Amino acid sequence: MLDPNQMKDFLLLAPEILLASAGLLLLLFGTIGRGLGNREASAVSIVSLVLTALVLLRVEERLEWRRYVLLDGSFVIDGFSFFWKMLVLLATALTILISYRF
Repeated sequence: MLDPNQMKDFLLLAPEILLASAGLLLLLFGTIGRGLGNREASAVSIVSLVLTALVLLRVEERLEWRRYVLLDGSFVIDGFSFFWKMLVLLATALTILISYRF
């Protein structure tokens, strides 16, 4: 059974877990049947990035401008990491939108 601190760790890691799950589902759907076309894969990718950004915003609201160290010090969540995560999500979404024809 997980204690409340471990549950909080998983909630703080929710954006990363969601994005990794979406990526794995895209890989899985790409191998089943005829796979996904460029437009479908792009749409699923953009939706997963938007959902990840929304979850990240929700997690950031709960941070209360504190620094959290998770997984025995190997993962830090603070305002600086939030900024870079949002920047990478935005850059990834723009890259997908620009290159969906290829």
